[in-house]
Amino acid sequence: MSNSGTLEILGKELATMLIPLVERLSDGDARRLINMLGLDLPINSLTPELESSINTTAGAADVLIEVLPELINAIEAENTLEIISKSLEIIDQVSAFKTATENIVDELNASGVSGINASELSDFIADLAYRLSELVIIEHLQGYFPIAFRLLEFFGIIEISRGNTDSDNLQLTEYFIKRFHFERFETLFNNPGDLVEALYGWGQDDFDSRLIIQRLAGTLRAMGFPVTQLPSGDIPRLEVSLFSLTPT
Repeated sequence: MSNSGTLEILGKELATMLIPLVERLSDGDARRLINMLGLDLPINSLTPELESSINTTAGAADVLIEVLPELINAIEAENTLEIISKSLEIIDQVSAFKTATENIVDELNASGVSGINASELSDFIADLAYRLSELVIIEHLQGYFPIAFRLLEFFGIIEISRGNTDSDNLQLTEYFIKRFHFERFETLFNNPGDLVEALYGWGQDDFDSRLIIQRLAGTLRAMGFPVTQLPSGDIPRLEVSLFSLTPT
């Protein structure tokens, strides 16, 4: 595949990845998006200033969706001036997106959220922009690249857990924490066995056989294999077509 073809695919995927975010932010669905990050935002906390920051974030992401393919076209046409122009435009919009997201955090922090104390709010808004980016990337992989998603989950690059499970505050809703561990890619390429050992306790007394079987099953299902998970005493068993797999 040519470099231009690779760039075109990458540009389209980045644009497609941002579309659900824009739709949620611009269609009055921002409260649901915030809920997906673990906070039930009361309607009276949606101040005009907060709505303005949300709309600005959506606008910046929407422009990125439009400009990314234009940059790809300029690269394919080897139009240097257009490449520079579109690259600068993307840099401006990325900066605008980051600033608008920070403004959302500032507005939440300034106005507060009814039913949430200062410490709880501080915990929620910490790294909000980064967590939002992780959510967008992981949902895109789940929806469009299920095999890649399952493989990354198996090696711990993607990690999904439950949040706010012990909270007594009804405003702090239970949700899926979706984390993308970019820092683990180096280990994945250089020594993937280290990840398997750390994640599942491979070769150790605390080996988590149920978790590794569960994730193997998810990966194989994504690849189209007929998979059945069966309990076998204290040791789970995975049956795939003509063979059975039981950890020891």
